[in-house]
Amino acid sequence: MDSFADFGFDSYCGTSMKIRNDTLSGEIESYCTERDKLQFFINICQNLNISKSDTIAIGDSRSDHPIFRDAGKSVALNADIETRKLATYSINTQNLLDILPFFE
Repeated sequence: MDSFADFGFDSYCGTSMKIRNDTLSGEIESYCTERDKLQFFINICQNLNISKSDTIAIGDSRSDHPIFRDAGKSVALNADIETRKLATYSINTQNLLDILPFFE
């Protein structure tokens, strides 16, 4: 089964799905809360020796708000209205590459 690591990401966090016989079961194995996301963000910054102000957070919902508050810039991607208000930038798209002009 593909994971984000297979696509060149160094690391990732998120809700984990149960897998049975190499197939997603449709059941949640563990949830990733807003606290989990924020701790992941803090740990990545520390491990890579990156200032939080030099980061870009991308998210779509309330659970991304703590990171949006800490990151240097943020992009609300296909997000709810409250997340759009908190973000530096906002966009609706099906192509993640569409956010690149915000950072040129």
